[in-house]
Amino acid sequence: MSDLELIGPVVRLQVQRRKIKIKGEGYHPEWIANVDRAALVGGGMLGWDGDSWVMDVHHPLYPGGKGRPTRAVSVGFTSHYQAMEGRFGALADGVAGENLIVQTSRSYNPDDVAAGLAVRTAEGDIDLVEPAVARPCPEFTSHLLGLGTVADKEAIADDIAFVDEGIRGYVAAVGSGPMYVSIGDEVYRRTG
Repeated sequence: MSDLELIGPVVRLQVQRRKIKIKGEGYHPEWIANVDRAALVGGGMLGWDGDSWVMDVHHPLYPGGKGRPTRAVSVGFTSHYQAMEGRFGALADGVAGENLIVQTSRSYNPDDVAAGLAVRTAEGDIDLVEPAVARPCPEFTSHLLGLGTVADKEAIADDIAFVDEGIRGYVAAVGSGPMYVSIGDEVYRRTG
């Protein structure tokens, strides 16, 4: 069994109500919804918006969605948003569309999270397994650059490379554990 090292608390939970990237057309962060609570169920995430449960576009049951078991939930870090702000200017935490935003001052590369993550809730731990880099796209990177249109991938290759390797966040499958996540729950990384 691996050891756990604290990364920090969940400071934002969100779902994508619709696809936020439309290939070749643009990036739509207005379709990201902040939620009060989340449920990891059925291979994806639902968010409680105060009135009802909202299904994330990556949930396997979302009509026409992009759900797959290895992408049940996504995680981002406030330190990575600070790095992006240093290059691109002010932006809101969560604009990359991750489901959980975790407060931390440290940056985490793919090797740092390779053994997995865990969310410690009041009911117990939720294992987030097989974390993989959420690869950046020209649509997201063009949005960061403040462009009105989607730039050619080669023209912004250096900017895409900057937000790659985990800066844009990670996607993961959900292992065993309780289903509910709340603001303030702590996220850990497995160290072995």
